[in-house]
Amino acid sequence: MYQLEVKRWLVAHRFPPEDGWNVTVDIDAMERGVVGQHPSDKRAIAAHCESWLSEQRVHIVAHHLYGRADLVAEKAGHGTFVVEVEGRFETTEGAGDVFCAPSDRSLDD
Repeated sequence: MYQLEVKRWLVAHRFPPEDGWNVTVDIDAMERGVVGQHPSDKRAIAAHCESWLSEQRVHIVAHHLYGRADLVAEKAGHGTFVVEVEGRFETTEGAGDVFCAPSDRSLDD
C-alpha cells in the first residue's frame, strides 16, 4: 500500500468530509510516482487516489498553517489532527508508520 492510499483510507474512514471534516492533503511528486523509480502500478494507483480525494472535496495543497503536513483534518468540536504518513505500507510487514496528533492550536486565534 502506497502513502497516497493510506491518506485516502484515512479520509474515507476517519475524517470523511461528508461528516463535516475539512481536510487538506499534501501530495508530492514521489507519491504521484512521477519522479524516481517506482513499481509499474504506482502512478495509476496514485492518480486514482488523487482523483477520489478531489471528488471528496479534499484540498490538495499545503495547509495554510501547518504547511506540507501529509494530512490536516479539522472539525468544529473535534479539533485539528495533523497526520504524517511515512514509508511504504506492506500488508505482510510493518514497514510504515502513521503519526497522528491532535493540535491544540486554534485556527480561530
